[in-house]
Amino acid sequence: MRIIVVNTREEGTLRQTRRTYKKLVKQFENKGLQLEFVFDKKHALYNTLNKPGLPYTMVIDKQGKITYAQAGYSEQIAQPMLAAIQAVLSDSSTAKH
Repeated sequence: MRIIVVNTREEGTLRQTRRTYKKLVKQFENKGLQLEFVFDKKHALYNTLNKPGLPYTMVIDKQGKITYAQAGYSEQIAQPMLAAIQAVLSDSSTAKH
């Protein structure tokens, strides 16, 4: 599984971005996953996707199908997002057997 954080607003280096997302990075690394950071300062990806707000979260399965999409973030939407991630992880591990 690839986890990609697309940064559109913050200036700086990859190291500065990793510090900004330190808690998130640690949670994923504790699960054996790594985050990839991509800078989209000109909003090319965001404009291509025509999305309504930031942050915008998508979970994409191995076949490239978007299985979850949500604009914004709150504690109430964290659980459905985590469930969507877990579902993709479960499908990936099941497919290997």
